[in-house]
Amino acid sequence: MKSKTILSILSIILLGSLSTISTVYADSVTINDQASCEDIPDAVWSTSPDTCTITTPQTIASGETWTIENVELVINSELTMETDSTINGGNITINSSSDINIDGTLDAYTITINADTVTINGTINVDDLFIDASGDIDINDLNAASGDAPNVGLSASGSINVSASGTVTVSSSDNSGNTLNPTSGSNGNIAIGSTLSTGSVTFGSTLSTGSVTLDNSNSLIVSAGPLLVGTIAPIYGGSISLTASTINTSNGQGSGCSGDCTPPTIGVDRTGDRKVSDGFSYNYNTVDVDYFHTEFPLITTQVGEQNTVTTKVYENTGPNNLSLVQFGIGIPEIGSPLNDAEVIVEVWLESGGINVEEIVITDPLNLVDNDSVSASTSLTHCTTGDAENNCVEMTLHYTYREAPIYNVMLVQPMDKSRHTESTYLNDGIAVQGNSLNPPKTERALAGQSGIIQMMTQTDRKNNLWVDEYGYMWTQNQYDTWLQITRPEIQRHQDEVSNVMTRNNSNFVALVNYEIDKATKVFDGTVLQKETPDSFANAFPDTIGNKSDDSEVQERMMMEESKAQQTLEEMDRQTHRIHLVVD
Repeated sequence: MKSKTILSILSIILLGSLSTISTVYADSVTINDQASCEDIPDAVWSTSPDTCTITTPQTIASGETWTIENVELVINSELTMETDSTINGGNITINSSSDINIDGTLDAYTITINADTVTINGTINVDDLFIDASGDIDINDLNAASGDAPNVGLSASGSINVSASGTVTVSSSDNSGNTLNPTSGSNGNIAIGSTLSTGSVTFGSTLSTGSVTLDNSNSLIVSAGPLLVGTIAPIYGGSISLTASTINTSNGQGSGCSGDCTPPTIGVDRTGDRKVSDGFSYNYNTVDVDYFHTEFPLITTQVGEQNTVTTKVYENTGPNNLSLVQFGIGIPEIGSPLNDAEVIVEVWLESGGINVEEIVITDPLNLVDNDSVSASTSLTHCTTGDAENNCVEMTLHYTYREAPIYNVMLVQPMDKSRHTESTYLNDGIAVQGNSLNPPKTERALAGQSGIIQMMTQTDRKNNLWVDEYGYMWTQNQYDTWLQITRPEIQRHQDEVSNVMTRNNSNFVALVNYEIDKATKVFDGTVLQKETPDSFANAFPDTIGNKSDDSEVQERMMMEESKAQQTLEEMDRQTHRIHLVVD
């Protein structure tokens, strides 16, 4: 281990209390085992894993290097690193109830800092950096120790300012999620000098960065402006939700925009400011539209009847810059994209004006009578009391031929810059009545017999079909036919007779009848009521064994003698008869 000189500086402020004692190191220090750890005043060694914990304030002087080898370093006190000072080594954790100021270099695999305010004017080379601050976080030079980008999780009540030479990959402050989050709401700012590659980014006020790349299925959420970025590029599955008052980007790549970035609206803009009142009407049931979706009461209409949809659209650059309005009919649920609608009606406006140029209908199931679709536009006031007509009022007429499966409706206007705003209206529209379309038919190989049958769809919503024999079928997610109703088995009926064999179809019924009859005739509860009180005679037990009686034995011997004489006499008579015959 390298030699080291330890100088203790004690500063006493004579106000009745002691100031902080800070240990200053003038030369290099290596911590690689228990002995080198315990050379530091008040340091504590622990194992599993090998950890050196320092509990007194530390100042690493200019030119000094701490080398951490095969151990983890935990500093539970204030840490000051002067210019040109360095800490090299594995995993470093700093826990302080006051400020952390680092003017030197931190070079480690994982750095975790929990403090009041964290100011790093020096350089951090790290793979994983997690900081949780009750104040601001300022990082001057952030670089990856290995790999392409440092993995960063930052949480602060104030601003987060990071200057990085390359991409910054964001994780959470406790390494459990994907967030970059100043927690102070509208006062929290995030400034990153280079590219931000992140899962989900949530912040209160300002994001200032070179570009933003969103990972798959994650989101960028800005609750208040401005958003100052060069490029916003969501990878497939990512999303962007902006409620910023000012959105400025340097180019139009990815999902960013150039110049005006405000989409048209039929209600409120992304800051919550109402631009349109009575923005949507269905069959003259009118509502004020909220941001993203509106609680619209369920409207019932009939197949074959004309429906009238009216919407008012505000475009901040003027009504002549509105390009089209798209209506999604039969949206599966709030948040589903327009392409998931069962019917899409696009009303395109002429260039530089508000007149209808073209109506495009996407209706593969013929749910809407295409000949019934018409649209018209006019200029109108956006809200009550407006002196000028700055909104485009569009009226759409159409008739249902068949009820859609889903009730939610989507309205999506788009301006000349292709900025769109989606508004979902639920509970939506419920269509009743029998379909005017011919029933859908399909030849199917169904059932255990494997016979090809003609199937006719009777209920599109529940996917019910009936075959040519009247039996009901459905299909599972693999398009396999499943029979719902089955034929009833009709048994042959023989003639009723008083005398029958067990093969007669009525034999079982006769047996059951006789069982029931016998049960009634020989009902024990009834017989018990008719029978008088019963009685019983008790017989005495046998007394002793008579074979032991001498009188009995004598009589048995006499009877045995008589029997023997009788047998001998019978034998003589038989012999005599044989002689006579001879």
